[in-house]
Amino acid sequence: MLDREVEKNLLEKAKEDKEAFGIIFEEYFSLILNYIFGRIGLKEEAKDLTEEVFTKALLSIDSYKDRGIPYSNYLIKIATNLVNNFIKKNSKFILKDDIEIEYKEDLLDIEEKKFFYIQKALLKLPLNYQNILTLKIFEKKKIKEIGEILNLNENTVKTILKRGTEKLKKELEKDETFLRDFSL
Repeated sequence: MLDREVEKNLLEKAKEDKEAFGIIFEEYFSLILNYIFGRIGLKEEAKDLTEEVFTKALLSIDSYKDRGIPYSNYLIKIATNLVNNFIKKNSKFILKDDIEIEYKEDLLDIEEKKFFYIQKALLKLPLNYQNILTLKIFEKKKIKEIGEILNLNENTVKTILKRGTEKLKKELEKDETFLRDFSL
């Protein structure tokens, strides 16, 4: 992550010199790609959506106003909106039984397997739960940051997080393989 002052300077410079945006792109590309992949589990589509995030960010750079939050949160907000639209349009495709796994099952380490089980269960939940749980579980965002990204107050985030965690746990409990490998 870029230092906030460095980030602010780069963003101001990028308004005049679009090449300065390249540094921001390089710094945050993998963060956004991983976030999107964590939401949809489809590698190529995640790459396409990541490119779209940065295209939208670059096109709106002139009107961007720093509101005291990291630019990465702004990018995640764009990504969240794009992912939500993608999921709405492709839910039957995304919710297939075996989420695209880039490696053979026996080559995945324990954390990667756990990630895929959680990801698969998350995709079965309503979008508001997916949004908040992904930001909390995978992106390690604080309640306040999640609220800023999703335009929700902190109490709403806490409520949805609590309910979403319960629903996620119920989804995971339905998966016998998950229970066997990672007893709850």
